[in-house]
Amino acid sequence: MAEQFHGQFGEDRLLADMFRDVGAGVCVDVGANDGVTGSVSLYFERIGWRCVLVEPNPDLCARLRRERASFLFEGAASAARGTTTLMLAEGADLSHAVSSIEPGARDGIRRQGLTVREVAVATAPLDEVLEQAGVAPGEIAFVSIDVEGHEAAVLAGFDLARWRPRVLIIEDNSILLGNGLRGLLERQGYVRFRRTGVNDWYAARGDAVAGERPEQAYRASMVRARGLMIRRNLSDRLLALPGVGGAIGRVLRALRGRSGD
Repeated sequence: MAEQFHGQFGEDRLLADMFRDVGAGVCVDVGANDGVTGSVSLYFERIGWRCVLVEPNPDLCARLRRERASFLFEGAASAARGTTTLMLAEGADLSHAVSSIEPGARDGIRRQGLTVREVAVATAPLDEVLEQAGVAPGEIAFVSIDVEGHEAAVLAGFDLARWRPRVLIIEDNSILLGNGLRGLLERQGYVRFRRTGVNDWYAARGDAVAGERPEQAYRASMVRARGLMIRRNLSDRLLALPGVGGAIGRVLRALRGRSGD
């Protein structure tokens, strides 16, 4: 039976094609969620890859332990070891997607009509997490970072020159955030080459996965990603209307599910 892909915007399918010649690789999933919903790494675990999972939400970690066999750090990847407060959004399906350790998260969650539950969680540099997991420098194929605004702190604790992952996939919902991260990563030898949904992809400069014209490829994929987000938002609004179901509902759900890349 063929393994199923789970990525929100088809990331794992694209990665599987990208690394089709890699036997049993290593990947890192920072902000692993429940390990199944929208997971970029689950497919790879099931085909024999070694995955390192990082997730601060204790409720999601309970499911991760049930669903996944990979190394799990229950805490937040950050710039330094310590503890911090995780603001958990409660009151809606998939509300964990807006949970965050960022200082402004509380107000943002409340503006969405959700309640906030505060939980103390551990923090550690990703460098230390990788050491604990027994990862060797140079063997990481890709790293996915989905941390609701904490991306810069994750990268501050992640020595790219030491580990040299081939691909980084970083959620970016704001242009300003993207510009800052882009400059930081370019100074460390990474180029932006793809956009899927709300995620920017970076590759080590000169790596074949980025292609010969990475910025041109990025701009083309950005157009597709914007079209996908518009289509999904429209489909969600139509599906929420009374009486929309049957064949029309199936068509709308199919349109929403296409990755567009």
